[in-house]
Amino acid sequence: MPLEKSRKRKSARKPEPRGPENAAVEIAGVRLTHPNKVLYPEPGITKRDLAQYYVAVAAAMLPHLRDRPLTMVRCPSGRGCGATHGKGSSH
Repeated sequence: MPLEKSRKRKSARKPEPRGPENAAVEIAGVRLTHPNKVLYPEPGITKRDLAQYYVAVAAAMLPHLRDRPLTMVRCPSGRGCGATHGKGSSH
């Protein structure tokens, strides 16, 4: 039964478009896979949009982040599903 539920959940996910328009790109020296994947459906923000935003605000934001721990929240199945947390430091 758990296997059936996970299959249903997987098939309910919207497939990402395939083809050259969704091929990996490099933004500010960072390889970004699936750049057209929608991260925030309501406003339609994609991974590419978010990366470009960070490039635009980097000069103002990075001085405030220096020497601070980083917490990443991953939601592989979308924001509504369970998230995993990872902590890291550049040191």
